[in-house]
Amino acid sequence: CLCCVEPPSAKSSCWKVPCPMTVTLLLIVEGILLLTPVFASTASYNSINNGAIDEVFPGASSLAIDPRTTSFSFGQYMLPGVFSYFGGYNNNNSGSAKTLKYNDGCKPDCELDIHIPQDGASSSSGYPVIFHVHGGGWDYGDKSSPLIPIGYWLDREYAFVSIQYRFPSQTPGGATIFEQLDDVQDAFNYMTLIGSEQGLDTSRVLFFGDSAGGHLACTVAYRLDVPEIRGVVNLYGATEWEYYIDSGGGSLENLFEKVLLSSNTSDDDYRTASCSTYAAAKSAPILTMHGTTDTIVPLRVSEHLHSVVGSLGVSNLLVNIPLTGHVLEAFFYSIGGQISVYAMERFAAAQLLG
Repeated sequence: CLCCVEPPSAKSSCWKVPCPMTVTLLLIVEGILLLTPVFASTASYNSINNGAIDEVFPGASSLAIDPRTTSFSFGQYMLPGVFSYFGGYNNNNSGSAKTLKYNDGCKPDCELDIHIPQDGASSSSGYPVIFHVHGGGWDYGDKSSPLIPIGYWLDREYAFVSIQYRFPSQTPGGATIFEQLDDVQDAFNYMTLIGSEQGLDTSRVLFFGDSAGGHLACTVAYRLDVPEIRGVVNLYGATEWEYYIDSGGGSLENLFEKVLLSSNTSDDDYRTASCSTYAAAKSAPILTMHGTTDTIVPLRVSEHLHSVVGSLGVSNLLVNIPLTGHVLEAFFYSIGGQISVYAMERFAAAQLLG
């Protein structure tokens, strides 16, 4: 519906503009789209605000450095995207990151970036470490571009180490998921070797990954099973390959075949690539964030992981975010972004600062 209004000159008979009724209807639809997820997620952020994190991970709120005061702010949610994508933080650390190669023969290069707080109080033992493994379907992505920005963690006195691992499409003959898991493990071992001279306290490390990175981070952390790894943050990771196949499979199967280099796979392959295979009673605590409408990595994957670790007595919390899909932390002040930051910063404090 277009209406004609008086132009400022006689050169045009009228201007075509949306009728008031059309504008009103569009605003109503936009309001419904914005508000429906807010109301649907009320139970999630109320539960977190009412102490769910502190109940599972004691000391989380009291130890957190300059934390968010609430898991959701409607005012921040309504900020235009241009102002809210990274929430005023950044990933480049003013260009002061150190890039080091931890392994040879990888494409892209097996490197890690070390970010250290620039204006923080000096620490004789080094800074506790957020060890980040990026996502990207096991075949793309960049270590320098986490959606929860590096600067946020540096401002709270954490070091941030982000790693690159090999991709099948860039490796002659391909690369398997097991080689990628070894890459992540090699990166961790290299970091612990050189950590003290780089200002890192490698006795306090939190593994953190999203999607494929969540799978790699969780699996390597539990496979290593060392006390230096104090916790795991898993954002919608495809962690449970064996269960995923056994429970009906789906679109991820094509990606599995790509990093197994074969369509003739066995149960042992899927089992060996699954995080919960390595879970034990003494495994590191784990926090998972997962959207209920994720069509890439279905929620049932994280539910199974937490069922297994919970049965073993591992401290764990799965936060389901209604009407939220994959990459739930995109935009710092989105519902998923706010809840993720609120939960993660408290979990990190409980595991690394307690």
